[in-house]
Amino acid sequence: MKIITSHELNEEIKKLPPREKMHFQNFPKLDDIFGGFYGGEIYTLGAFPGAGKTTFLISLTKDLAQTYPCMWFSCEMEPQSFMEMFGDDVPLFHLPKSIPTRAKSGERMMWLESMIMKAKKEYGTRIVMLDHLQYLTNVAVSSQVQVVDYVMRYLKEMAIRQNITLFLITHLKKETQDITRPSLDNLRGSQMIAGESFGVMFIVRLKEKEQDEDGEHKWSNRSKIYIDKNRRGGKLGYVKVEYDYNNKTFIEL
Repeated sequence: MKIITSHELNEEIKKLPPREKMHFQNFPKLDDIFGGFYGGEIYTLGAFPGAGKTTFLISLTKDLAQTYPCMWFSCEMEPQSFMEMFGDDVPLFHLPKSIPTRAKSGERMMWLESMIMKAKKEYGTRIVMLDHLQYLTNVAVSSQVQVVDYVMRYLKEMAIRQNITLFLITHLKKETQDITRPSLDNLRGSQMIAGESFGVMFIVRLKEKEQDEDGEHKWSNRSKIYIDKNRRGGKLGYVKVEYDYNNKTFIEL
């Protein structure tokens, strides 16, 4: 294997066609924090059950599919329930007709990449939504950490090979469900989830300030999207979003 100088590598890169930076249109504050995104990158979204992970990824799909060919892998919901989450505003995207459920972890990853390759060839797919990481790691082994490490490394290399941007949903550790503000340490499985991700987001649903007749604070339709990792410049922060029940989508505030 040949060893080259940094100058030689730089000259080779100059000969490559320029990379196209992609952008969120309906989430300008989120786009400003990340500075856009490129193919070959993974953006992970974590939250506790019921916080709106899938709904937020659907909202991003409604935004991004207007400009970029998108693909979805919904591995947690049956098709009718999944499509109902879009409401009447269903954007054009592609998805496999069925999801294998009995295959081993390695077989599932090979199937995943084969479907992405097919969608790229036939439809020019640029962005892939995967709900969720645990579909690929749900195997009976002694060390789930090793499995997650392997899967995340595979997904990262796949994103680079296929030049696609992967938006990935992951669950959080069950023992941390009582905390109100999740962090990178709460990602379930391995530190490699954050390590292999270009960006990591957490969605936290907010409660109403006013109490009800029982002295409780009800859940509101507003949430915060925290950006806890960002390799492009390191800018972190959060954006506020509100769920529009009529259009079944999150709107940036």
